[in-house]
Amino acid sequence: MRGLTLPPPKYGQLPEDPYHGGFDPLRRSTVKHLKTALVLVALGSLALAQGMPPVGVILGTVTTEKVQGTITGVATVEPWLRTTLSAETAGLVEKYPLREGDVVVAGKTVVCELKRTALLIDLSEAEALLARAEAEAETSVRNSLATMEELRAQKDRAEREMTRSEELYRKQVINKADLDRAEADAIAARYRFDRAREDHELAKRGNAPESKARQAEVRRARARLSRVKDSIEKTKIVSPANGRVSRRLTEVGSWVTPGEPLVEILTLDPVLVRVGVNEKVVAGLAIGDPVDVRVDAHPGRLFSGKIRYLVPEAAARSRAFPVLVEVANPDGALLAGMFARVEIRSGEGVESLTVPKDAIVLGPSGTMVFTIKAPEGKGMPTAVAIRVATGGTTRDRIAVTGPGLAPGVPVITTGNEKLMPGMSVIPQGGAKKPGDRKPGDRKTGDGR
Repeated sequence: MRGLTLPPPKYGQLPEDPYHGGFDPLRRSTVKHLKTALVLVALGSLALAQGMPPVGVILGTVTTEKVQGTITGVATVEPWLRTTLSAETAGLVEKYPLREGDVVVAGKTVVCELKRTALLIDLSEAEALLARAEAEAETSVRNSLATMEELRAQKDRAEREMTRSEELYRKQVINKADLDRAEADAIAARYRFDRAREDHELAKRGNAPESKARQAEVRRARARLSRVKDSIEKTKIVSPANGRVSRRLTEVGSWVTPGEPLVEILTLDPVLVRVGVNEKVVAGLAIGDPVDVRVDAHPGRLFSGKIRYLVPEAAARSRAFPVLVEVANPDGALLAGMFARVEIRSGEGVESLTVPKDAIVLGPSGTMVFTIKAPEGKGMPTAVAIRVATGGTTRDRIAVTGPGLAPGVPVITTGNEKLMPGMSVIPQGGAKKPGDRKPGDRKTGDGR
């Protein structure tokens, strides 16, 4: 869109003319005086236009296309994820290589390393304690096995003695008391062996009382070893997300405690663009609606996005409902905190007349476009201003309504910055003139 520049006022022009900055609302100017001033300006502009040399212009055309309703607003670029990494264990910062702006990769980039000398000593001690506990547990099993084998030998000897006593008793070499004593010894030896065998099986499974105590010591030693290993792993802090470093929160040589922040990382692909809309607008929006985003840092570049989140609660002060737009940012052009301008397209498209956005001129009398009037005889085409009302937009066009506009009507897109009604123009770039339009000829190039 372009601004209309009017010629400076001539000597003696009314100071109340609102278009030249001299209007004082406190002065009592009658409607008659204001109308007179406007007539004088119009007559002066027309006379000046007729006396100026022709202007070279480039033409576009009016076309029809479906245009969705457009909602515009000022927004702020936010990171997709803002992560503050904290220490999980206490220690002295030994390595801290990253600076602000450095790129980090999830699961690979080491952000910070803590000194772990004391933990390595604890690791050696824990490994030694575990080895001792496991050895004692194994000794307990071996002891139970030795006891069982000893009692097995005693059982076998007692059974052999009982068999011999039975033979001697049949030969009447020994009496009944000697036989009973041999049988009792065999039964007792068999019982002791059975108990020893059960104890050995329990020891192997870790269910014997002594074995339980030994196994508890083993588990305790293993838990301590695992805890020390975990603490050693936590001395190396690795980035959990892709992104870039935004803030360093400690330095080499600092002592950190569990939970103390170390670094802040921003994930910027994609980004979220936050814009506030009023309650009437938010009711017509839906997740996935397309959004165009522009930032001053990259003039002329258009970023495409879509609505990702509709926050269901209005801000307390502004009473605006936050809308978060997801925008792909593979090259990192969008940075957190940038101001953005968004155009949200929503609803069903409506068939509308559209013109190139460069055809729109903002003047003191309102929004207008310039078309051209065919020459009479051998004269040159002249500029004609048409007042328009604007509507929704597409990528490079805007919906308009105004008298005399129809598909195929030429409009001036370049050279209209200082154009005035009645000025002679020279169409350039092979654009069509009004008399060249044919039925059904809907669209020509905009000459660019």
